[in-house]
Amino acid sequence: MNKTKTNYLIHILSLIGLLYCFFSIDTHAFAEDINESEFFPAKYTELGSGMMDYAGISDLKANNLNNGFMTDKTTHISLDISATNIYLIQVSTEYGFSVIISNVHQGQNFFEIERGLEPGINYTITVHTFTTRFQVATFEVVEHEEVSVTPPKLDVVDSRTVNITGTADAGNIVSVSIGGELYRSLADSENRFSITLEKPFPAGTLIEAYATNLNDNKSEIVYSIVQPANIRPPELDVVDESTTVITGNADSGDNVSVRIGGELYRTVADSNNRFSIALEKSFPAGTGIEAFTTNKFGETSETIYSVVQSTTNFLLGVNRILSVDSVITGQTIPNIRLEADVVSNTKGHIFEGTSDSYGNFSIDLRGYTYKAGTEITVTAFKSNGDTKTQKLIVYPAAPSINSVRWTDLYISGRGEAGAVVYIKIDGNEYSGNVDLAGNFLIPVSGLKIGSLLQAYQISNGIKSDMIEFFIQ
Repeated sequence: MNKTKTNYLIHILSLIGLLYCFFSIDTHAFAEDINESEFFPAKYTELGSGMMDYAGISDLKANNLNNGFMTDKTTHISLDISATNIYLIQVSTEYGFSVIISNVHQGQNFFEIERGLEPGINYTITVHTFTTRFQVATFEVVEHEEVSVTPPKLDVVDSRTVNITGTADAGNIVSVSIGGELYRSLADSENRFSITLEKPFPAGTLIEAYATNLNDNKSEIVYSIVQPANIRPPELDVVDESTTVITGNADSGDNVSVRIGGELYRTVADSNNRFSIALEKSFPAGTGIEAFTTNKFGETSETIYSVVQSTTNFLLGVNRILSVDSVITGQTIPNIRLEADVVSNTKGHIFEGTSDSYGNFSIDLRGYTYKAGTEITVTAFKSNGDTKTQKLIVYPAAPSINSVRWTDLYISGRGEAGAVVYIKIDGNEYSGNVDLAGNFLIPVSGLKIGSLLQAYQISNGIKSDMIEFFIQ
């Protein structure tokens, strides 16, 4: 047999072997449940063939990589090859064992690995056209190693937040799902990330977040909850016995509610953070005023208190004093002297202050705070010797609660020494005493993500305001 016939026979036998491999393998393209976003650039060595219709490989991606190398866990590859008339892609070992033999349809570039890759072996990608075949690249396979990816840490998100920020390892991609919307961001060189939301989300909305490194290794999912915003209370301008329009400051868009003389009024703060409420009538000096704001999610601020001032009479109004307050505020007539007499341990401690040109005053307690039930007498002195006195007691402040997660078995925080803290969650009530250092630790069980936690304390028989937030 001459040399030409021998080469021809070898070529025929090679083609028959290739077709046998092709038809003996259950071939199929990239599975639909594999997302292209899970593919990352893989390391490879490009090969040149010198053929007229060969232009080279421009991109090779795969899933489950380690430092850019394909691994024994890699299940799919994606490649872009610049060549014409391609009908078959073959990936095989240096010994000719094929792991991919697949027909190529127009636009197809995703392929599933049929037999699995083995670490320590080099593989070759061969392209078959209608006129020839050529090797385009080789790649090395390493053993897959599970990589631990640190999950991101989210800063507190409340119902006013439009930028979610936090920390993650530099270069990792942070994915955040909130209210059914998905956002992604890249952690910078200082391990910080920032995601701009299309809108703020209401308190109680669930947040899920995880980090992905460059090899598509994912961290565990962390959960958080949108917290109620710290709503700024309104600031009232001075109201006197001739006032028929109450004005003041509040955050733009917030509803401002004002109760005066048993009547309730409501308006919306404008774009300049101002509001104006027209009254049906004026109210006599000494009439109490209460005001608070409500945002678009229905969250309310603390209530502030004031009093209708007199343009002729000598009146004194003192705002409520909490156990955390080191300043006493209120209103009286302009430019007069005031004293606050704090009765503590049977001895009086005197603090002084003066009212401004509008009658507003602030008496500095020099950093001291007092327990609930402490008696305080505030006296205003006119230059002619007249005085006006108000006697008050200190109210307990709401307790402070440390961060609570659904996995916690205890809830801790700070309160007033000797007080009892009460916590309500999903209809269950827990309580615990505050020690002499101001700390408490209350055992709980069965916490759930998104449950509303409400807490207050009772000190010296006086109940504090309630705080509430959602469990993370």
